[in-house]
Amino acid sequence: MRWSGIAVLLWAAGSAAAADLLPEHEAWRRDLAAHLCSAAELEAFDRLRSDAERAAFIDLFWARRDPTPASAKNEYRLELERRARYADEHFTTGRRKGARSDFGRVHILLGSPDKVRQPKMRHEELPSAGGRLANPPGQASGLLRGAQPPIYWFYENLPSGLGSGQIEVAFQDEYGFGNYTLNTSGGIDLILRRARDLMLVQPDLERPPSHYADSLPLPSQPAAPGVSPEQLERLRALAGAPAGAETGVAPPAQAYAFRGEDGQMVLHVGVESRDPVLSAAVTEAGALVALVSGTRELILPALDPMARYRLLIAGPKPADPARVAPLDLPLMGSGEFSCSSLVLAAGFERLESAAPSHERPFCFGSIRLLARPSQRFESNEELLIAYQLYHPQLSAAEAQPEVTVEYHLFQGERPYQSMPKKGLSLVPVGADAWMTVEQLALTDLPAGSYRLQANLVDRVGKKLLIRNAHFELAVASE
Repeated sequence: MRWSGIAVLLWAAGSAAAADLLPEHEAWRRDLAAHLCSAAELEAFDRLRSDAERAAFIDLFWARRDPTPASAKNEYRLELERRARYADEHFTTGRRKGARSDFGRVHILLGSPDKVRQPKMRHEELPSAGGRLANPPGQASGLLRGAQPPIYWFYENLPSGLGSGQIEVAFQDEYGFGNYTLNTSGGIDLILRRARDLMLVQPDLERPPSHYADSLPLPSQPAAPGVSPEQLERLRALAGAPAGAETGVAPPAQAYAFRGEDGQMVLHVGVESRDPVLSAAVTEAGALVALVSGTRELILPALDPMARYRLLIAGPKPADPARVAPLDLPLMGSGEFSCSSLVLAAGFERLESAAPSHERPFCFGSIRLLARPSQRFESNEELLIAYQLYHPQLSAAEAQPEVTVEYHLFQGERPYQSMPKKGLSLVPVGADAWMTVEQLALTDLPAGSYRLQANLVDRVGKKLLIRNAHFELAVASE
């Protein structure tokens, strides 16, 4: 990264003090505060010596940046934490978290770009040891092979106070190792600092406001037919476990987020087990906000897409295994072009009649996807990629969105293959909602872990959406 001298010194001071921080305070310090705090704020935080003081500091930090202080929800905090999670998922390289990268810094401060230009990678033969690139015969010393073309992010409608409203941000990989850094020419550092400063809307606030909703009791029991009080208490105990916790050998489970016809977020949860399971969404505070019971395919309704949750899967008996997994909900605004999660499936079947997606799991119109929660496929299969697009400005009777898509396949975190940009063929599946199903042959892919990235561009509103899905590929058994 390229930082000013004082930022580098303060980053080093924060790193030295990080050994004494609670994990959540350290994550805030490194992933968000390094980009969002002023030098004075960072210095003040690093001088604190107790967990209580640090927690109070962080609460006041977010309160000073709350655009709607009269409400209990801090939309700014939820959005910035969502951006940091997105950066970790998409920009992490090696041991360096994506939120701490230059990609992460720009994404956290400015949000998703309106356009991305990513030239084809130059695939060089890298030596297996050391990671250094030797100079070709006859080439002057000091010149390295493998430098990649820059990646450009374009922002077309920046808020007032950030200059012209249109900027180009360039990231460079000078040595071909996938370590992209921000090109600071053109005054981008100044724009990022201005963006940081504009977020501070209540600089003189002395304490966070209290809200009546903060003290409201949680519902005594989520609505879930057939769940006993004993099972509910067990789930509440499991809900306090961190994401990734597992007891016993819990079956693989995967959740896909969609928007129901009533506008509410719904989660289609697939579980790789024929035995009954209990499934719940868990808030950051460990409260159960949605709870259902059933087998294999479930629906969790009425979740707020701006909140942070974990997914809890458990067997109905006290000794049954359980799993707590991270739950990444895509931002699906009600007033603009948006997209659901990507569903990866091994096949589909046609139904005799259409079934709304918010009433039957993995059913979209008259198509029922055969989802595979384990996300494991074999090389002799076809991979189906399904998702829904939402465009409130249009209706199925008038027109369909003009949307193009580019698919990029990564093996691990290294680019493996890109498919040419193309227009989408969409089928209406409800009010201002369309669905598409794409096919990807797996025959020629080597075994391994993959990330599929879909870059979707609304040609009318000129909005870019990025969705990702992960899968494992194994060689087909004989």
